Amino acid sequence: MCGLLTLLLVFGGFISVFGISSAVVMPVEPIGSVEVTVVQALEMTPTFTPTPARRVGRVLAPTLTPSPTALPPANPQIVSICAPPDQSDLQVAAAFEGNLLPSPAWMLSATSTESMTRFTWNNSAYGSVAMLELLHYDCGYTDDDIDAFYNEGVWDTLFASYESWEETGVCLVGRLRLHEFAATYAGSNYTIRYWIDPISDQRVAAFMLVYPEWGLDELDVIAGQLRPDLPSCASL
Repeated sequence: MCGLLTLLLVFGGFISVFGISSAVVMPVEPIGSVEVTVVQALEMTPTFTPTPARRVGRVLAPTLTPSPTALPPANPQIVSICAPPDQSDLQVAAAFEGNLLPSPAWMLSATSTESMTRFTWNNSAYGSVAMLELLHYDCGYTDDDIDAFYNEGVWDTLFASYESWEETGVCLVGRLRLHEFAATYAGSNYTIRYWIDPISDQRVAAFMLVYPEWGLDELDVIAGQLRPDLPSCASL
């Protein structure tokens, strides 16, 4: 949590307006010296791959298309019709990670756009990745919106750099959903758990853990501490 509290001092807290778009991966920096880059307009890029057997990526997201408007007033102003979120994305992430991920083994980077805020932790000792992505729905969303967003095309984009991937399980606890995958990259096998959690009326949290097959015991420990309500589909 110390890493994210430092983030609050570095860049305050940032809240974006509604919509979903793609983002890029920032260079990984040591905890306590994270810089947040605000990206205004980005082309969609294939997302997650490990480096050299792990590299973090981004979920495909539809881009909001603006509607035609009348001539602007003499002093144009952007006025949001949506109430601000109850908590900043930094506060949400700090509560989500607890005291586990900010250990010296994990390196944190952060990215923000108008449609999402993403926090990525890399653990070179295990060749593992943790990613928390907060999708912005400042004017609200429905379960149908989530279902429409997480279609097969999202997974194709997320795992585009893998040699192969296969969904091995899907399970639910309330509105919390877990997708499990087996993937291969550079000849190594990985287990991926991807949680989708509508944590508030304005935010959907997508949390992903990626571990090589030899680190599955560590994956179970991390998942059990971060997502005790649904650490794996086998826990049901």
